[in-house]
Amino acid sequence: MVWEECLARLRAELAPEQFSTWISPLEARQGGSTIRLVAPNEYVGQTVQEQYIGRIEELVGLCGDPASPMSVELWEQTLVRCRPATPTGVTDDPARSHSLPAWAHLDPDVYEREKHELFYKSWTYAGWVGDLRTPGGYITAELLDQSVIIMRGRGGTLQQRYDEYFPIRANWKIVMDNFLECYHCPPAHPGSLRDLTFEDLTYTGHDLWAKQMSGTRRADGDQQMFWTLFPSFVFWNSGTREKQSIHAMNFGAPEGPARTGAGRMDVYRLPEELDTEEWRPDWGDIGGEDKSLCESVQKGLASLGYDRGRVIYNPDGNSEGAMHAFQRFVVRTLGI
Repeated sequence: MVWEECLARLRAELAPEQFSTWISPLEARQGGSTIRLVAPNEYVGQTVQEQYIGRIEELVGLCGDPASPMSVELWEQTLVRCRPATPTGVTDDPARSHSLPAWAHLDPDVYEREKHELFYKSWTYAGWVGDLRTPGGYITAELLDQSVIIMRGRGGTLQQRYDEYFPIRANWKIVMDNFLECYHCPPAHPGSLRDLTFEDLTYTGHDLWAKQMSGTRRADGDQQMFWTLFPSFVFWNSGTREKQSIHAMNFGAPEGPARTGAGRMDVYRLPEELDTEEWRPDWGDIGGEDKSLCESVQKGLASLGYDRGRVIYNPDGNSEGAMHAFQRFVVRTLGI
C-alpha cells in the first residue's frame, strides 16, 4: 500500500517524538486515486496541514504509480460521524423553512456527493475569453481535486486582474451562507458603512440563482448589486454609474469538507476606471472579518449542543431569502 511506504520513509526522516505525535495518529483510508488521512482532532490536523502535508504529498507521488497519480485529503475525526436519519428541514417555503442541519456541513459522504453532483456537473468560472486571443493560447484552473486546461483551437480585453486568497477552515456552504445574507454586515464590517447603506437591502432567491441589492452613499445614488449563480459563482458591480467595474469570482472553492478557498477573482474595467489598489484594502478587510465568522460557525456546528434554527424571512427587506434559495438548491440537487 502506498501509505505504508510513505510511513516507512517518514519514520526514517522525522525525530521519534515528531512521528509518534503527528504522523502515527493519522488513519489512512485509500480509495481509487485518493488517500484520505483522518486526524484524531483539530490540533493534530492543523499541525499536519501546516508542517507535514507538503512532504506527505511528495512521498505519495514518489511511492505511487507515476501513470496513476494520487491525491491526498486531510480530514479531522470530528467530521467523520454518521448522518442521522432525519430530514434536512429545508422546505420550499422560506417562511417555514429551517436552515441546513450540522451533518449537511460535516458529513464526508455529503461532501463527496457535492463534488460529483454539484461541482463536476456545473459550469465553473475559469477566466476571461480575452486571455485566449490566439490559437494555442491556454489558461489553467483548479476544480477541487481536478486540474483543468482550457485552450483556444483553430478557430475584448481584460485590462486588469488580481487574485485574493483567504483559506478558511470551514465548509464551503457556510462561506456561501455568510455571503448570501448581510444582517451581520454593520457590526462585522464597520468599514463597509462608508460606502454602503444597509437599510434598503433586498434579497431575491430563485431556483438556480439569487440577487442582492443595496444602496450606496455615493453622490450619484447608484446601487451595489450581487448576482450568485449556484453553486458558487458570483459577479457584482462597483465603481460609479458612469465608470462601472464588474467583479467575477468563484466565491466558495471547496478544498475538503472543512476547508474553503476563496477561488479566483477577476475585475473587468476600462483602463481609466477605478484603480485596483483602491479596492484591495476594503476587500482584504472584509475577507479577513468573514474568515473569522465562518470558522467560528464551523466550530459551533461540531458542538453536540448545536441545533439549527428557522430561516429569517422578510420578503420586503433584509432576510435570509437568498441563503434559503441556495440551501434549497443544495438539498434538491443532492437529494438529501
